[in-house]
Amino acid sequence: QMFSMATVRPDIVSKIAFFGALAPVAYVKHQKSPLIDLLAYLDVAYIYEILGRKQFLPGVYILNNIAPEMCELVPEGCDEALWLLCGPSKDLNASRIEVYVSETPADTSVKNMIHWSQGVKREKFEMYDYGSKKENEEHYGPNYPEPPQYNLSAVTMPLGLYSGSNDWLADPEDVATLRKDLPANVTKQDIEIKGYDHLDFVWGMEVNETVYLQPNMLSQIIKYLGPGKYVPPN
Repeated sequence: QMFSMATVRPDIVSKIAFFGALAPVAYVKHQKSPLIDLLAYLDVAYIYEILGRKQFLPGVYILNNIAPEMCELVPEGCDEALWLLCGPSKDLNASRIEVYVSETPADTSVKNMIHWSQGVKREKFEMYDYGSKKENEEHYGPNYPEPPQYNLSAVTMPLGLYSGSNDWLADPEDVATLRKDLPANVTKQDIEIKGYDHLDFVWGMEVNETVYLQPNMLSQIIKYLGPGKYVPPN
């Protein structure tokens, strides 16, 4: 993701005119999802790794197929399942829940989930911990018995932070830490949407007006990238 990319691919930073960070995740120590906490502190992903599995939730496509029918039978249960992961929404179109759960959640790698768990347990924005001094030094070099921190001072492109007060994955306290650690003057727009959770930035019924259109993110894109073919709404 973009905040880590500046460390591993600094050559790309100068090519980015503006970065609109929706529900920005870097630090996750204060995330509030009980599902993520459960996965992290039970080391579920690590158990997958011990068993030789590389894919996390490989049977998720079966769940996606049966979830719409389940939501039709128990619609409140689907709402609550999403809230347990991302936080309570004030802007979700409940009539579209069956569509959303036909594609969500998606599977991911076991390594990614172990990395997430690492962030939940430590208040650091750091690279993947291979679990030993020897392996970390093999991957990162002889000076790194512990995984190196991502260098947020390398994030020098103009950016906007668009966060939600009810976002359990990009918790306001973690966003505040990210904001503090970014270089001075790179954040050109900083907006917290009251009541928004993590998914409202994609699925919210009013997100177009609340986040995307002028005077919000689109105004910054036009400022730093140019007007392009933008046609103002009637």
